[in-house]
Amino acid sequence: QAVKSGWNAVLLEPMAAAFARLASRYSNHTLSRVRLHNAAVCPTKAQKASCQEPTMPMYYVDFTNATGNWGTAQADARCLSAAGQHSLSEISSFSRSHLMKHQRMNNPYGGRACVGCSARLNRSYPINCLKFVIKHNIRSRDVRCACFDGDAAPHDEPRGAVDVLGGVPNTSLLVIDAEGHDDEVIAAYPLGRPRARPRRVIFEAKHLVPERFRAAVSRLQACGYECVQNCNASVPTRALGVWDAGAFASPTTLGTCE
Repeated sequence: QAVKSGWNAVLLEPMAAAFARLASRYSNHTLSRVRLHNAAVCPTKAQKASCQEPTMPMYYVDFTNATGNWGTAQADARCLSAAGQHSLSEISSFSRSHLMKHQRMNNPYGGRACVGCSARLNRSYPINCLKFVIKHNIRSRDVRCACFDGDAAPHDEPRGAVDVLGGVPNTSLLVIDAEGHDDEVIAAYPLGRPRARPRRVIFEAKHLVPERFRAAVSRLQACGYECVQNCNASVPTRALGVWDAGAFASPTTLGTCE
């Protein structure tokens, strides 16, 4: 909706299939306002490490038969569709354990979904057909890292980090949904750089442990941001947190947020 309203956007999507769908959606008339990067904000303790580590392995659930699990009793990924879990094909993470959380979430969907899967594929599946469907179909591939400090390798270097803010006009909105690594994006993003400093930051906290959530909140507060919606400074909630840049953040404060 923001792009349709004339906003400029920089969109990052690390997985090739999802990136292709994104590129198709924003093709032609919107490309002048939308910059697409097939890259990820890589997790790091140091803000420049995304530039130092041009690629990292990312985990995802494979819905094809690349793992050879189609037809197996408890790991046929086609049964996820019968359970209505199509969105799992779009979930990826630098943490394998994060994907395993979805395995535990999907176990209760067995029963009826397995009956539907049996009918759809014309073969018999047990009522616990989803027991290992994620665990046994997790794969990984190297993805390019995004860089925020302008020191990235040139775009024509295949394994170089991608400088996503180079030449980007003033930023108004930063939206983060990084499957358990939202705090890493907040830590890496140059919230104190005038042209890059977004007026509003929206991020998902439900996958963060309290310690990491509080670290993200502390950085936002230190950089002059104030929570305006779904505010809880100590415990992450399922709702998206909305933070606005304070009108009177001092240059000294902003200088610590580069």
